[in-house]
Amino acid sequence: MLNYRVFCRVTHKFMSIFYLSAFSGLEAVEKALKDSALSHVEASQGQWFVSFKGTSQELSDLIGISDSKNGQTGIVVAVSGYWGLASNNVWEFIAAHWND
Repeated sequence: MLNYRVFCRVTHKFMSIFYLSAFSGLEAVEKALKDSALSHVEASQGQWFVSFKGTSQELSDLIGISDSKNGQTGIVVAVSGYWGLASNNVWEFIAAHWND
């Protein structure tokens, strides 16, 4: 049995950018992202920015983290601001989806 805490925070239903970090079940998360046809960019191995209209819980449900039926564990966080050093494709993705 997994011993993880679940924290929920309801967010708005507008298109948002989410940060998704997979802790385990990386292949299942990658497949779920590909199958969902959601716009996303990989920031680093096991870490993505995803454009999604819904809540962080709904995205977690869609990707399979909430029920972990294929071994996926991770966290989904709504992005409300950003700063840092990253590859051009990450900045281009954020710029393209920031005001969706």
